[in-house]
Amino acid sequence: VNGLVASTGVIIPVQTQYYAMKGLNNLVKVINAIRLKLNRDLRILGLLPTFFDSRTNLARDMLDELRAVGDHHVFTTIVRSAVKLGEAPLVGRPITSYAPSSNAARTYRQLAREVIDLGPN
Repeated sequence: VNGLVASTGVIIPVQTQYYAMKGLNNLVKVINAIRLKLNRDLRILGLLPTFFDSRTNLARDMLDELRAVGDHHVFTTIVRSAVKLGEAPLVGRPITSYAPSSNAARTYRQLAREVIDLGPN
């Protein structure tokens, strides 16, 4: 909560799985409550699809549902499932320094560009 009170924008990572989609509504309610009571400048910058596996119908369906809701911006960057993403925290490093040439690192650099392109809050 402290991070949300001190921030002006939040990116919500959403796993492309059923229960993550169900929990999204609860998280948005919490963010809205913080906005009303503690931080009027807080806004949702967008939803970031994560753990995406294009081989599964479920992941594709959940991504379509996330985009169809339309209440919030959905980033075009999609974080796919990757072993390196699980390894990086184990060594205490961000993916961009742990495996800088990996697809996962490229994905997060793409996300950074996309956030910058959104402009200031």
